[in-house]
Amino acid sequence: MFKKIFFVIIGCICFFRITAQVKGFVYATDDSGKQVPVPGAVVYWEDRMYARMTDEMGFFDIPPHPHKRMKLLVSCTGYSKDTIEVKDTSSRIIFLLHRGVLLNTAIVTGKEKTEKDDRINPLNVSLITSSGLRQAACCNLSESFENSASVDASYSDALTGARQIQMLGLAGIYTQIMTENIPSVKGVMSPFGLTYIPGPWMESIQVSKGITSVRTGYEGITGQINVEYRKPLLSKEKYFLNVFANHEGRWEANAIVNTRLNDHCGTQLMFNTNQYHGVMDHNGDGFMDQPRIQAYNFTNRWKYEHDAWEMLGGVKLLEEMRVGGQTTYSSLSPSGDTTRPYGILMRTRRQEGFVKTGYLYPLKEETSTAIILSGINHSQEGVYGMKQYEGNQQNIYINLIHITPLFSHEHRFTTGFTYQYDNVHEHFDRIVLQRTEHVPGTYAEYTFSPSASFTFMAGMRYDYNSYYGNIFTPRVHVRYEIIPDLLVKLSAGKGYRAPNVFSDNNAVMASSRKIFIEEQLHMEEAWNGGVLVQWDYTLGGRNGSIRGEYYYTHFVNQIVADLEKSTTEVHFYNLKGKSFANNYQIENEYNLFRGMDLTLAFRINDAKTTYGGILLTRPLVSRYKGFLNLNYLTPSSKWQFNYTLQYNGGGRLPSTAQNPLPYRLPATFPDYVIMNVQLSRWLGRWELYAGSENLTGFVMSHPVLAYDQPYGPYFDASLVWGPLTGRKIYGGFRYTFKE
Repeated sequence: MFKKIFFVIIGCICFFRITAQVKGFVYATDDSGKQVPVPGAVVYWEDRMYARMTDEMGFFDIPPHPHKRMKLLVSCTGYSKDTIEVKDTSSRIIFLLHRGVLLNTAIVTGKEKTEKDDRINPLNVSLITSSGLRQAACCNLSESFENSASVDASYSDALTGARQIQMLGLAGIYTQIMTENIPSVKGVMSPFGLTYIPGPWMESIQVSKGITSVRTGYEGITGQINVEYRKPLLSKEKYFLNVFANHEGRWEANAIVNTRLNDHCGTQLMFNTNQYHGVMDHNGDGFMDQPRIQAYNFTNRWKYEHDAWEMLGGVKLLEEMRVGGQTTYSSLSPSGDTTRPYGILMRTRRQEGFVKTGYLYPLKEETSTAIILSGINHSQEGVYGMKQYEGNQQNIYINLIHITPLFSHEHRFTTGFTYQYDNVHEHFDRIVLQRTEHVPGTYAEYTFSPSASFTFMAGMRYDYNSYYGNIFTPRVHVRYEIIPDLLVKLSAGKGYRAPNVFSDNNAVMASSRKIFIEEQLHMEEAWNGGVLVQWDYTLGGRNGSIRGEYYYTHFVNQIVADLEKSTTEVHFYNLKGKSFANNYQIENEYNLFRGMDLTLAFRINDAKTTYGGILLTRPLVSRYKGFLNLNYLTPSSKWQFNYTLQYNGGGRLPSTAQNPLPYRLPATFPDYVIMNVQLSRWLGRWELYAGSENLTGFVMSHPVLAYDQPYGPYFDASLVWGPLTGRKIYGGFRYTFKE
């Protein structure tokens, strides 16, 4: 049944984007005289009734003004304001901005910011732009947050190369990961899913902190990360090639081909390969510092737009094999014999397809209907030492959305229907976990925006999960611009997620711990609330911004992975007591001088969970983090320098007091510093870059506990809190040929 639906979905080609009647683009002229899009520009009506922000292609859509012949304005840091009197709302509006002007006595530059805060959206959303993604190697999504103060990325264990994120002091499984508003990394896909999204394919990343909209489901307890890929038809790039390599022998290649068939239809081919065949063992413990990887990733996307219709669809195929463990282990090594080298072998195959269709009603202002369909088939199989692992998941996602104004333009009503199908099967050692979920749901969201300075949004959704039962999800957001430079955002709501014992805790499989599931595990459920205060200021003729945030997450139920009860066991059970996380962050952005931007941030994490009746700080989470980023673009826009410093505070380690003395660890791990640097040079169609990660060379001394006894009871490669490899030197190039 699933295969029939999956291939029907793949056979369709359609897309949706919610639009409004007044649409257009904002451009500027670069140093070579070419017109380039201006992302992050604010477009608004003269009386500020509505305001919108341009996307990566400089595109905007804004509700029409009830009064005819109203003036439309655009404003963006580094450019002069522009005004157009709109006489015909059916025609596309084109703005052409000029650079390097004096705005409110503040001297600004014309370069694109690496990370932009969406002031218009009632949600706390930051946009990591294409410029930001180019300031680091960013080979995949898991490596795209090195210059972000809000999201942490690290290895989940010392052997598999799986990378995880943390947001608001909690693991990445509580953050909803989406690609173009489609859930894409969940369940069995979670451990390695972030590495399956190549960096050069991405146009931007939207990072939403706290509870998000009810439109995208009941998940996303701590936030949402949505990746926007490069778009066929909209992109002016005909060919794009990116090659990356580091001194340890890892290399990646990406190729993108865009073909415009006509003014309404275009197609896109994207290819990625990730290769590493070396054997590195810096600390001499006999284990590879990183696994050998051979991966291939391919996608074909189509886009069509004409009049009131917009459509996009595509397919994506992935195959990967990774081999980790002892340096003498190979994929040909037989398993089941403790005299053989210890190794981890994982093969992954994934097929996915999606279709989106949207229709804008020409005779009904601000009214549109859209449908999103997607299907994923994901399979993993491998070995951890002598233990076999198999994970399979099939997913179908349907979202029907209708948006219309209520009574007037100030009131907007969004409603829709969703359906999700998940068939999850995991088998590790002698434990088999399987479940099938059919989840029909409906939602309604009301937005009240009487002016550009105030927005109130409240939503409620109801889902029936055939495995877990009824699910009610209320969420509310408020945005209030008290004065032009002082903004406050509030959010509160509920979130849920279905637990997956092995994929949520894949690091535990890289150990000798015996696994005990003590009871029937219920759905995870939590409340999240937060406040953001942002002040934009001018100091010494330069623009700056200060953001203060606080978020609180309270778990009603959480699946506890208890490593405290025994050093040779892990126990899974439903929360019995308290579990919460407080997250405080302050961030300052300031333009030091022309071309030089400074970002400073400091964050405190206070996350605690009840283990065996005792409330303890969550292990392997840094108590605090300091962040500094310097980014400089020369006046000629031909050289760019980026420097990042991360000061990671110490934290608690799971107790190893029951182990023999040689296999005991301290109760805490220390503070440490990470520094990254990159230099880029533009030569016409070529961009050359070189850099270094982890300049200080700091590494965990022995990330694999009891490495001399890999089949013994105390072997554990899951207690990872810091870098696994030392200083890395890398380089590469990007070649772009435009129409």
